[in-house]
Amino acid sequence: MSRSKRRQKRTQQPQKNLLIKSSLDQAVSLHQSGELQQAAQIYEQIITVDPENADAFHLLGVIASQLGNRETAIDLIARAIELKPSRSSFHYNLGKAFQEEGREEEAELSYRRAIEVDAKNGDAHLNLSIVLRAQDKLEEAIQSYKQALEIKPNNVEAHFALGNLLKQQGKFEEAIQSYKQALEIKPDYAAAHRLIARITQHQDYDDGLKEMEDQLEDPETTEEQTMQLCFGFAGCIKPIETLAMPITS
Repeated sequence: MSRSKRRQKRTQQPQKNLLIKSSLDQAVSLHQSGELQQAAQIYEQIITVDPENADAFHLLGVIASQLGNRETAIDLIARAIELKPSRSSFHYNLGKAFQEEGREEEAELSYRRAIEVDAKNGDAHLNLSIVLRAQDKLEEAIQSYKQALEIKPNNVEAHFALGNLLKQQGKFEEAIQSYKQALEIKPDYAAAHRLIARITQHQDYDDGLKEMEDQLEDPETTEEQTMQLCFGFAGCIKPIETLAMPITS
């Protein structure tokens, strides 16, 4: 290659990069405004000109996921990760595509990789909690919710979901604290109010049952008192069982 041609190539490359950046900015703007088809066309054009443009592959994959073409999304975002494996957002969006496909184990792996790249990715921690819960990994899910809330302490739904998990494990005092934190952010959160009331009612019944048991074991308790206590004990059973009933917001 002659010296003049090499000089021409060096001059053209910055111009090409500038054009690609301008096109990418335009596509992102269209993408954010909901013009998905137009944005996708520009991403595709960028990939044609620059086959190693990881951002274009990633964002084209995001659009595919938004349009419900999740297998295509997985392939496109996976390609972006091959080109730039150190981008937390790429792993996160791959995890979302897997999650939407019901592939929880693969989603878990992608979210963990997103967190490895960026430990402050609160959305990755939160979605990891959800897929862990779906796999009945409840203790891990609780820890992941707590990590997510350290990063995004004002996420009311995360506080509520953590409360539900703690309640499910019988950790009622901790559950109440989570629901109260949700109410600090959203005071009119009716489901959190109801669950606090239900747990409190359950604890009151527990105290009442313990007192009844002590009286039944007391040798000085009369036969009539014993019958009354038994009737009272029977009346406590149903309200306690209702604690396990799910409540959604």
